[in-house]
Amino acid sequence: MSNLDREIQFCSDDSTYPMRVRFALMRLNRSVKLFKPEFGISWFHENFCRDHANSKVMRRGESWTKTNYDSIYQSLLQIVGGSSEKIAANVFSDYFNYIDFEVRIDDERGEALKSPESYRFAVVKKSERPDVEGKIRRVAVIIGKDRDYLPEDGRLIGNQKMLHEELEREGFDVVYIKHDVWISMGLADDKAKVEFLRRELKLPPQ
Repeated sequence: MSNLDREIQFCSDDSTYPMRVRFALMRLNRSVKLFKPEFGISWFHENFCRDHANSKVMRRGESWTKTNYDSIYQSLLQIVGGSSEKIAANVFSDYFNYIDFEVRIDDERGEALKSPESYRFAVVKKSERPDVEGKIRRVAVIIGKDRDYLPEDGRLIGNQKMLHEELEREGFDVVYIKHDVWISMGLADDKAKVEFLRRELKLPPQ
């Protein structure tokens, strides 16, 4: 790490280079922590991530379109009974993977649960997260773009594939909403979109 610090200190005139190195180190630290816990590597980028939580890099450049975002949010609202308190929007996971929407679901009752006030629209410390033991599922809803998938078979690629795998390691059910699926003719009306999301969230039909 000291060698990397010196590299950053005496780098070229490219003003973006130091930050790109820092973010690369953060992603490496996160991946090793999640995929190789037997190595005993500490998560030492908590403060760095909090300091840069509003950057486009941390928020995936807000790659969704506002039209899709608003439409999906409205459909989620219908599913949770119209309560915005049951949808955590624009939040981070424990290891600062960006999530468009998070919904906590009680499978025994087949319904979404209210998110604490301190938890919504915020970066949340692991210790502040509500208890999710037992039958409560954390579902991360991610809005995908066409470039996130292989055109041949629809498989996730690159950073989005890593995001999916890391969120699963953190204990989330991950729901990806594909752009072309969401705007397709089969989901042209609001009712169809709501039913589609209910299935993806593994909620019973109404």
